[in-house]
Amino acid sequence: MSLRTLLPKHVVAVIKYQKDPLRALEMFNSAARDDGFKHNLFTYKCMVDKLGSHGKFKAMEDIISEMRINLDNSLLEGVYVSSMKCYGKRGMVQDAVNTFERMDFYGCELTVVSYNTIMNILVEFMHYDQAHKVYLRMLDKGIVPDIYTFTIRIKSFCRTQRPHVALRLLRNLSHRGCPANAVAYCTVVSGLYEENCHCEACNLFDEMLSRKLYPDILTFNKLINVLCQKGEVVESYKLVAKILKRGTSLNLFTYNILIQGLCKDSKVSDAISLFHHIGDDLAPDVVSYNTLISGLCKHSKLVEAVHYLHKMTNEGCIPNDFTYNTIINGYCKLGQVHDACNLLKDAEFKGFVPDHVTYCSLINGLCEEGETDRAFELFDESQRKGLKPNTEIYNSLIKGLSQQGLILQALDVMNDEMIENGFNPDICTYNIIINGLCKMGNVSYACIVLNDAIAKRYLPDVFTFNTLIDGYCKQLKLDQALEIVDRMWTHGLVPDVITYNSVLNGLCKAGKTTDVIETFSGMGKRGCRPNVITYNILIENLCKANKIQEASELLVKMVNEGLTPDTISFSTLIHGFCRNSDLDGAYDLFKKLEDRKGLLPNGYTYRVLVNGFCKTGNIDFAYKYLTDMLNKGFVPTMATFGQVINCLSKKGQDETSSLHFNNSISNSKARAITGAGRVWFSLWVELRVCGKAWIASRLVGLGFVLRVTKHIVVIDIKETAQNQVLIGMVIKPSNISNYMKHNLGYNKVKATSNCSGVSTDIQTSYAARIMAISIIPFVLVQLPRVFNFPSGQRLAVLISLIVAVALLVSYCVYQIFQPWIQRRRLAYAKHKHVISGILRHAQMQALGRLMDKEGTPDPDVLKMLFHKLDENSDGSLSHAELRALIIGLQIDEINLDMDDAVKKIMDDFDTSRNSTIEEQEFVVGISKWLTEARHYVGNTSSYSKKFMDEFHSKTREDHDTLIDQSDEVVESVDKPGLTIFKAILLLLLGTLLAAIFADPLVDAVDNFSLATSIPSFFISFIAMPLATNSSEAVSSIIFARRKKQRTSSLTFSEIYGGVTMNNTLCLAVFLALVYFRGLTWDFSAEVLIILIVCVVMGLFASFRTTFALWTCFVAFLLYPFSLGLVYLLDFVFGWS
Repeated sequence: MSLRTLLPKHVVAVIKYQKDPLRALEMFNSAARDDGFKHNLFTYKCMVDKLGSHGKFKAMEDIISEMRINLDNSLLEGVYVSSMKCYGKRGMVQDAVNTFERMDFYGCELTVVSYNTIMNILVEFMHYDQAHKVYLRMLDKGIVPDIYTFTIRIKSFCRTQRPHVALRLLRNLSHRGCPANAVAYCTVVSGLYEENCHCEACNLFDEMLSRKLYPDILTFNKLINVLCQKGEVVESYKLVAKILKRGTSLNLFTYNILIQGLCKDSKVSDAISLFHHIGDDLAPDVVSYNTLISGLCKHSKLVEAVHYLHKMTNEGCIPNDFTYNTIINGYCKLGQVHDACNLLKDAEFKGFVPDHVTYCSLINGLCEEGETDRAFELFDESQRKGLKPNTEIYNSLIKGLSQQGLILQALDVMNDEMIENGFNPDICTYNIIINGLCKMGNVSYACIVLNDAIAKRYLPDVFTFNTLIDGYCKQLKLDQALEIVDRMWTHGLVPDVITYNSVLNGLCKAGKTTDVIETFSGMGKRGCRPNVITYNILIENLCKANKIQEASELLVKMVNEGLTPDTISFSTLIHGFCRNSDLDGAYDLFKKLEDRKGLLPNGYTYRVLVNGFCKTGNIDFAYKYLTDMLNKGFVPTMATFGQVINCLSKKGQDETSSLHFNNSISNSKARAITGAGRVWFSLWVELRVCGKAWIASRLVGLGFVLRVTKHIVVIDIKETAQNQVLIGMVIKPSNISNYMKHNLGYNKVKATSNCSGVSTDIQTSYAARIMAISIIPFVLVQLPRVFNFPSGQRLAVLISLIVAVALLVSYCVYQIFQPWIQRRRLAYAKHKHVISGILRHAQMQALGRLMDKEGTPDPDVLKMLFHKLDENSDGSLSHAELRALIIGLQIDEINLDMDDAVKKIMDDFDTSRNSTIEEQEFVVGISKWLTEARHYVGNTSSYSKKFMDEFHSKTREDHDTLIDQSDEVVESVDKPGLTIFKAILLLLLGTLLAAIFADPLVDAVDNFSLATSIPSFFISFIAMPLATNSSEAVSSIIFARRKKQRTSSLTFSEIYGGVTMNNTLCLAVFLALVYFRGLTWDFSAEVLIILIVCVVMGLFASFRTTFALWTCFVAFLLYPFSLGLVYLLDFVFGWS
């Protein structure tokens, strides 16, 4: 372009088109160097706007200085106003004021526009007094305010909670020569809504419309945004309906505001519906999608959020950083960090570059899950990708370490790594560490950290002091808590409602009722308004002091002060009435709670009411509300069930209680009660419901087979129970039928246990191995036939007999000592669980990791832990301190002998045998435990909190497994010697019976075969096995239908045990008959079948505990295969 044609409008167009402000500045300066061209007011103003809007204020000021030299300053007001607005948008209020003040100095006369601009900036940033002074100064200068001036004044009044003053000004505008416009009206309406003056606001809005003052969509959007932020979405819809009738069209921003308001008001479904009904001429933009996705994520609807992420992509709307970061953060808050990482990978593939917000969310999520190691790995990864960490990311890491009790590592990150990378910790960083220490109960350490922060000139805030106050109050160290309150005042901080609530809660727990009332009164005098939590604390305090009337009056006062009582308020007062035996008052209050809109009784409310009615003997109401409780899905405690059962029993309503629990547990929402079996068992055993064996049957259905079996022997009418509880009788077969039953039982258990297979425990594998070993006598007795050595047949029978008897005796001895072995294993499991509990407690209480990254115990941390556990600071841990430690662990899930636990811990640690644990003994003992735990979980490099939790969980699982197995073991009896004698006597008697009736049984089978013309093979190998063993097969099926590992294991163990007894006891009887009566052993076919079945099934079950469904088909085939092979060998090939 030639110099003659370069005009200012061309330069203005180039500046506006250019997105890079510095590039635009180069073009601006280049144009000035051209001959014949001179910048004018428009080019300067355009350049100032471009630089100021992009935050390039130094360059902007240079242009303004140049402009003052080249142009008449009296014409520059518009440029100065533009620069003030740019400063205001960036929050640089002082720079805007400086520009305003310099205008007069540089000869630029101020008009109402300049005053309005600076006043609006001051009001926006809450400098209301300064704005008022500017207004007075304007009046002094004789400048007449316009409608914009008064609108700014109205906004100032509304922002300072004076909407009625704003309303008076609005009414007087016409007298001041400035008729009100829609902006002024909407500003006052917003102020009235802010102060909950809904009627006045609505009437004023209608008045505006009646005067045909219709707001533009921008003004209207500001109004409904105020309402939506307050949660007044319904009111917003009313206003929308009114302006739509006047022909105003909504824009996309209006829809976005309403969607955001609906999400904030937890009306997510309505938000989705509105999103799909955005006007036909409008298409949702990225802000619309982000608003909806953000609302869905805040309400944990991540599936729907991801759906709309895909939807926006499919419709050509490109997700931005906010979109991905919102969903990633939503996943992390739900603990689904894996899903968040998968989404991040997908987003990176599409061009998304993770920023500080992304990594902060992921690190927070990992830390919440206890995965601080992975969080640090992610932190290192972000640095490798070129992202420089900031204070927020460091605070997330420090928070994660603090939550795990790793305060030493958190301090290392704060004092070393942060500072090395050029970041200084802020008070938020210190607050995180102080909060972590207080939650661990180390409030004194927290005070030391606070003093360190103050020494480094990091001023504590209200949160800092509230954390310390709450920590001291929870420890009932109220004097120290009050000292912290005094320190707050010293630092110029005013205690807030959280401060007072912590103090009041501490005073209540300490039983200082008088101090509670005084503190509450002082709270109001100091201008701190109580909240619902405050009143709940006071109500609980008064109820504990039996001052029910005062507590009731407090509830009324709470309502009068504009606060809405919550469910806790009512439940606490109901509990007070019940404790005071005023059930009428409790009932009336409960009805009020039910009638209140938006409030519902919770499980605690129902439990309190049911317990109260039970204590007064009002079983009808207790029965009614327990039923309501179950129907609404709340889980009663065992104590609540027990009280109702006892109350029903005392009233002689055993039948009612039985039917009630059957209906409620079977049909109500309480179907998933984990303690249902225990309730049924208590009902059955405690009430001695002799004629109601259906209750026992119900117990069987809940998986309590063993307990039913054990207690059915003490029920008064065993015959009645026998009719409904399916418990098979154990029959001792004496022929090959038992091996056929083994195949059938194995497969039926599998088929009924699980459509995909079955699992057993390791004890079942041991039983299978014993079964496999028991076939040794069969092998020995067949050796002469195999090697064609007839003369050695009698010797082989004798050797097999001796081996069979030896195996029988060994098996019986094993069964006798199994309960003792089981008790020893259970005691060891309990001790291991106590160890895991102590280690987990130690990890929470220690100020650092017990083990370093290499898995080696850290002696320094262990020593610090020892001194923390040493309550009396005498340098040793006594029996009493250990006992207190174990009690504090609250290991209620196992039946623990406290004295025995303390003794075992002392044996592990006290190498000097002086009945105390010294520091070095403690370090060595804990180190030994940690090493054992590391190997126990099978991870030699674990050192995180998750490792401790895994160890604790695994020891609990092992303990529970042994508890289940112990149900199978016969309980100890008063005279064990007599029991063993009876068992041996019964074995001998059974052997004698088998010896006496073996031959007659065979003769009977032959005679029956001749008389009925039925082949003896069919009778011996098909009819008799089915007749004698069908009951046990049915019992196995019913038992296995529990579909639990333990029930399947017990079923298989019974089958394996039956086969083992056949292979030892029954075979010994037959071998004795053969040997002493000089008979010939001629059972090759039968022995072969026994060997095949036992070897196949033994190999299957000995070395695996999980069986796929296909294995049952293999076992099924063994039965027809066995029958066919026996028939073939005996009757075709003549082996018999």
